[in-house]
Amino acid sequence: TPFVLLLTILAIGCGVIPLGASLVAIPVAFYQLLVGNFWQAAVILVGYFVVVANLDNVIRPMLVSKETPLSSALVVLSGFGGLNWFGLPGVIYGPVIMIILMTLLEIYKEHFAIIQVASSPEAWRTTDSAPDDPHP
Repeated sequence: TPFVLLLTILAIGCGVIPLGASLVAIPVAFYQLLVGNFWQAAVILVGYFVVVANLDNVIRPMLVSKETPLSSALVVLSGFGGLNWFGLPGVIYGPVIMIILMTLLEIYKEHFAIIQVASSPEAWRTTDSAPDDPHP
């Protein structure tokens, strides 16, 4: 296939969406079958179904659990950022740091909301007190 680098980048980009790299791998394998390159088509299909699909189903839950409020786009972005900053281990460090930052942001928002509610003038008034009428 003459456009291996372009197709690889396209498959990585499609990894963010649910169908992922299958949007690239299956049409390329079908094209290889039409052209008559049966071994290349077999290598592409086996490589996709054995390696890529399993990585998506096995490794991703190990890196980012389903309970994590982190979208797939942030996982990919933090993985690339971690790769840029820390090298190959950054693929794991990046999402972990992003999860820690998102958790700290949630804790800060909850804490700030409590302080803001407690310091508002409405929070100091009680409902059972008498009205502020100077003439009873």
